Amino acid sequence: MQAQDSTLDSASTMEHLSFPHDYKNGVMYASIKRGNVIEDICAQKADIKALQTDGKLPELTTITMEEYANNGGVRGQLNRYIIMQKRDKKWRFEAFNADKRLNTAENTNRCLSCHTSSLSGEDIVFTLDSMRNLRK
Repeated sequence: MQAQDSTLDSASTMEHLSFPHDYKNGVMYASIKRGNVIEDICAQKADIKALQTDGKLPELTTITMEEYANNGGVRGQLNRYIIMQKRDKKWRFEAFNADKRLNTAENTNRCLSCHTSSLSGEDIVFTLDSMRNLRK
């Protein structure tokens, strides 16, 4: 029997994350123009406050990214959502279509691989500083 890498959690080997329908009750704390897309990134106020107070994001923190077409710096059509959620100090990723249906064709291991190879520590979130610096 082969040992499993405990640092990586993939949606393909576990139950899928649910779409966080209440994500708009949180805060859009970052908007990033990246090539031909604009990414609006949201998290719950309580999770951001916990990071600012305790230095770490709490268990079950859910970050929702809305990905839009970048039409010359203006948001175009909503392409998809990417959800990342912290479970047992590990991060899981899930992709959803613009209509909020699960997109099982999306390889979210690609997201996880980029985050884990680029960042270290428990909270492998590229926008962590944006959360830390958000006014309370």
